[in-house]
Amino acid sequence: MASESKRLLPRIVLWTGLMAAIVIALAAATVMTLGFFGIPVQTGMMAIDLPIVIVQSLVAPEPRPPVYVEEVAPPPPEPEPMAPEPPPGERTHVVQEGETLWSIAKTSGLVNSPWEWRTIVAQNRDKVESAFLGVDGEWKVIMASGQTLTVRDTLPPASGAVEKKWAIQIMTTNPSNRGRAREIVNRLLAEDVFAFMYLSRESGRPVYRVRSGFYETEVEAKVAAAAIRERHSASGLFPEEFWVTIPSDRELRGEQFDFGAQRTKPWVIELPQRGTRDEAMDDLRHAEDLADFGYIAQMHGQGRSRFLYVARIGFFASNAEAQSTLDSHADQIPLLRAGRVFAPPSFNEVLPGQRFKMGNGGS
Repeated sequence: MASESKRLLPRIVLWTGLMAAIVIALAAATVMTLGFFGIPVQTGMMAIDLPIVIVQSLVAPEPRPPVYVEEVAPPPPEPEPMAPEPPPGERTHVVQEGETLWSIAKTSGLVNSPWEWRTIVAQNRDKVESAFLGVDGEWKVIMASGQTLTVRDTLPPASGAVEKKWAIQIMTTNPSNRGRAREIVNRLLAEDVFAFMYLSRESGRPVYRVRSGFYETEVEAKVAAAAIRERHSASGLFPEEFWVTIPSDRELRGEQFDFGAQRTKPWVIELPQRGTRDEAMDDLRHAEDLADFGYIAQMHGQGRSRFLYVARIGFFASNAEAQSTLDSHADQIPLLRAGRVFAPPSFNEVLPGQRFKMGNGGS
């Protein structure tokens, strides 16, 4: 028995040691695991705080190329199409909201001064939104915003057939004296007389001619010439003698025209008189397409009516042209049956419809 015990004792010790080693190993593993998570481990009377160990890979990751985000600017807006440059001797202006004809003439560069506003009207009759002529002879003209106004130094020839008319030959002078010629034209325009000057040739040399016109008959021209001579005989500015003449077709068409105003289309169609401006405006809306310019004229009434208003359509080169227009549209526009054709006697009234140009007649 004793010998058997001695024989088994080494095995027991071996197994006991092995078991103890396993227990110790398990305990150590448990302690390391708890320590890894930062949990204090109580062993007897001593607390062991095991540090947290961060294990990094010994193999560095393969570097990635940097990613750049390119900021792409939005495409620039399409540029607005630029208005074509006007040809030489031509100036343009786009009417802005709130502008008046006076301010346009003063600041746009179309003409040399606000007093030349009539040049703008005469060369842009089809751009006028509304026009009103008061009993005081003053025009109130409205140009629609957005319209492009054009003023030319050289006007295109007048269209249509030209009837022979009369003019007053006031002066012929050389270009060095054109300042005097221009002053004569300005004096006559200030007196409500149509006057103009143009460059021509005489015996092969350049000259300026100053004339007034155009008049329907020789008698009318002679009467006007006598009145001009009487008013200016003592001025020293006008020559002592001038006469009446029949202009050439080129002159009547405005092909020879540098400065001033020509009475080329004095006739209008007048619609029935109305008691209010609104009624006359309504008439004008029905008939304004008959010509390139329509306006309301104010006149003194009789009795209780302080003022009367009438729509007028113009301008026509002859009585026959205006009458033909009136007759041919009477069926479509019944109010024309009560209309009439006439030539207003006021220079200021018919002036917007004539050939009118300032600023190119010398200094």
